[in-house]
Amino acid sequence: MPVSYLRRVKNRVPRLAKYDAENLQYNVDIALNGQQFSGYPVIFRYYSKLHGRDGIDVAITDVTPKFGPTEGGTLITVKGTGFYDSGGKKFKFESEFGEREMAAAWDRKEKCYTCKSPPISWFFSGKSPSDSMLTKVKESPIKLRLTLNGQNWIWVGYFEYYDAVVERLAYDLQFGEGLEEEEAKKKWLEEEPLPARPTDPEELKTLEEEEKQRAEEETEEFSTLYRRTGTRFYIWGSKFRKSPVNSVPTMV
Repeated sequence: MPVSYLRRVKNRVPRLAKYDAENLQYNVDIALNGQQFSGYPVIFRYYSKLHGRDGIDVAITDVTPKFGPTEGGTLITVKGTGFYDSGGKKFKFESEFGEREMAAAWDRKEKCYTCKSPPISWFFSGKSPSDSMLTKVKESPIKLRLTLNGQNWIWVGYFEYYDAVVERLAYDLQFGEGLEEEEAKKKWLEEEPLPARPTDPEELKTLEEEEKQRAEEETEEFSTLYRRTGTRFYIWGSKFRKSPVNSVPTMV
């Protein structure tokens, strides 16, 4: 095919006459005099990112996790079909206020891509965002896309920013007493409804004083938890999210 060049050679790849999942990779070489090729070809791979009559090549099947804290650094794993280790792979995070491209890593063992979420402040191009702007980004899911060649983008899904707040920790030494092991496990995994807060000002004030006193006692008691292995404990806070990958790091 004819090419155009200034300091580098540019060429538009031809369309495939027919999609063939078994025949997507080609060698590309160049001849500067129209006759002799360099003999050092590079590999070019076609991929299909849309459902078509002949099937699909690259498809996203899973994204985990789908949310993370505003300071960024969440390791996002994207799984799918037709994935391969491309030199042009990267992710793009899009918001109403801007977008950021992040490097993608190839997991050879799991055959998937990973990347880390950017800090939420990066969407504002170095400017200091107002609280309302930050809130708007948190409330509007970030669009996540993937490219394998640096030009054409594949829709991946949504990613959300959030900030959970841990207020206190408490343990329960009597939990599961009188229950069989399976019954205790089932009870531990059950969701408990939040208790209703009183509307009467005096009753609410009394409840808040009791909660404060209980929190102080629990903080003191929790300092000896390391001596009681196997103890079940609670994490109290706000803005928690239910997730299949919830976990608590080991405390040392």
